[in-house]
Amino acid sequence: MDRTYHYYVEPGAVGEDPFISLEVEETQETKTHILRSILSPAKEYLDSSDGTANEAFRKCYINNVGENKTIFLRCAVPLHVQRLQESKDIQSLSALLDINDTTFNSGVLRAIQTLLFELSLNDTPVAFIDNCLNDVLKYLKRSEFGDLLQIYVDTIDTVLRCSATAVIQYCEYKEIEKESFTKIKKSCSSISKIWGSLRSGNTQAHQKLKGAMSLVKTMEKFKLGAPLKELFQRSADSFALSSHDTLLAEIARKGCIADQFVAAFGILRKMKQDPSNMCEKYSNFFQSVFDNRAGQRSLLGKDAELQQLTFLAVYGTAFIYKNFPQIPSTDLSSLINVCVPQLRNHRLDVPEEMTDLIFSLNKDLVQPLIDSLGLSEAGVQELAEVYIEKPLPDLKIYIDDKKRLPKLSNHYQWTLSRGRFFSNSVRVAILVPGISNTQVKDTKVSDENKRIENEFEILLKMQDGKTHANILKMFAFNPLGSRLHFHVIENFGMLLMDKVFQSRRTQDFFPEKWIISRLLEIISVVIYLHENNTIHRDLTLNAFAMKTLSNMSAEYEHAVLCNLQMAYYSDNEASAMAGHVADVHGENIATRWSAPESLWEGKFDVFTDTWMFGHLIHALFTHGCEPYTELYSETTDEIMTKVISCKLKPYKWPCIPLSYHQLAASCLDFDSQKRPSLQFIQRELQRIQKELKHDKNVQRKSYCTYTVPVISTSQMERAHQPERGIPDMVKKMKDYKGDKRDSYFKM
Repeated sequence: MDRTYHYYVEPGAVGEDPFISLEVEETQETKTHILRSILSPAKEYLDSSDGTANEAFRKCYINNVGENKTIFLRCAVPLHVQRLQESKDIQSLSALLDINDTTFNSGVLRAIQTLLFELSLNDTPVAFIDNCLNDVLKYLKRSEFGDLLQIYVDTIDTVLRCSATAVIQYCEYKEIEKESFTKIKKSCSSISKIWGSLRSGNTQAHQKLKGAMSLVKTMEKFKLGAPLKELFQRSADSFALSSHDTLLAEIARKGCIADQFVAAFGILRKMKQDPSNMCEKYSNFFQSVFDNRAGQRSLLGKDAELQQLTFLAVYGTAFIYKNFPQIPSTDLSSLINVCVPQLRNHRLDVPEEMTDLIFSLNKDLVQPLIDSLGLSEAGVQELAEVYIEKPLPDLKIYIDDKKRLPKLSNHYQWTLSRGRFFSNSVRVAILVPGISNTQVKDTKVSDENKRIENEFEILLKMQDGKTHANILKMFAFNPLGSRLHFHVIENFGMLLMDKVFQSRRTQDFFPEKWIISRLLEIISVVIYLHENNTIHRDLTLNAFAMKTLSNMSAEYEHAVLCNLQMAYYSDNEASAMAGHVADVHGENIATRWSAPESLWEGKFDVFTDTWMFGHLIHALFTHGCEPYTELYSETTDEIMTKVISCKLKPYKWPCIPLSYHQLAASCLDFDSQKRPSLQFIQRELQRIQKELKHDKNVQRKSYCTYTVPVISTSQMERAHQPERGIPDMVKKMKDYKGDKRDSYFKM
């Protein structure tokens, strides 16, 4: 985080840091969650009550300056804007358009567009529409810099939906609200002129703007067809009478596109009253509209107005799917089938709201859309990234360095990317839906798939309202079962292994106090895991990274656990703390680092983690040598067979001070019950650290006067990654009867 507002945390500290739910109109089980600390620029706002939200927002906006003001606005989109959307406060929303930030304004406009579907006509009086259009006009007049085309396009749906609402209200209130309708007409006219001032072009965005201008110019005149006037003469009764079906059919058959747009919009605004009936009207209406248009014209793709009507059909379908789960999927499928030919004919870009359908988990809805749009797997991947960037403030996913894991049986596929979340480097894992409607038979889920899922589940349990200063953080996630499952996890530029080898290359070896600080940070993490019923099972140098924390005066370097993919959690303390735990991820354990009972019996507990910590002590003092490096000429198979059968112990290199070697040796006791507790090791390390800090009379011989061991060729060839799996010789030993040592010599 930016050091101007991120506070320093002591190593090993555990702090309160709950997840905050984002997104309105989702169940608690499917909402996007974001870590509260990531939104620290908005802390004052988060602490405010609902009743003072607007005041708190303005106060935070004024008090933050420079980059922090921008960061606060990114936070405010999923917080304040969605809070106003949830409370259906359209006036306060449109007033936010006076904030001079295009990205923030786009979020505000999206919220207004959504509300104009959700609010009843009674909840949007003419004065509200007048104010909203006036706020949009001021926003457009103020926009002099940036991508003007995109800024204008962002306002299209708000203006069209406000205009359609005004037309519906005009049918009933034209004599009562004359002054407001005059203002609305002037605002629409001014907006059209601003849109029209942009140089025309042939892009999809220019086509959108062209169609919107044409519709607004028609609607602002309030010169409606007779069937439309009669349909909305009393908005409370519209679509309720049998005669209205006749009027609707006439509008679909003979009405201008502006009339058809208003009629379709009116159906959506009445959807809450009778969802099943109104959904059927909506589907039949568009079927009739598109059938008649197909007969009238052959070049539908050039009709910019009809393109906007098609967008409304798609937006409405997404709105119905999201807000009315009681509508049968067959009804929604018929709606999609109505839209599909138009999507194919127009070659439209994928509308934003349409991603809700593509990621709906409903194959009946998804497959026709994917087929009609000609979406490839890469296209669906891009949609997924845009989809999760929308609710998460300031998340940027990098386009390079992506990795796709093997497909699951339902064609879903984990895609791993890197990115930036505010000033944090992150890795993003997205479970992207497949584009095939078939099942892959006999597909074996890869171990890497399992490890990605396992790390998410472990972090979800570990971060239950709190975080540890030396454990990587999950910043945000969409739960399993939500529309698009993903998680955003902290990423680090330098692993502990990299740091160690950087020191080795430069011959600038770490002092003892640096190493003991890292050991204390690591052991605090492992103890914390055990206290939370979690066994790590993969404690190597590669499992830790270096992180720099800052306060206003200094920087602090910390070791941070950066990998939990092999960790095991159990609600049953007995089975997690002791006993046999199957390697649920296959044979992926770090061979040389693992305890004998893990390799021989598949046993993992607090004692096997203690064994691995003993190897970590040696690895840090030798500056990166893996266990048993001294046996340069022997293979890992041969070495670990001797460890299991003959109780081979690692060599005490001269560069390892005796006190540390003794601690490591106690961790590497072959009788697991005789290994000391990690709490005891922690106290001993703290005692040694205290001596280093305070007893100047202690003359400790510097280990750096000794030559560190040479890294083995095998380790270098593996780029310092540990070998993994149960050695073949150990597997063969298990086939022999009798003592392990006897079995070894028989082999």
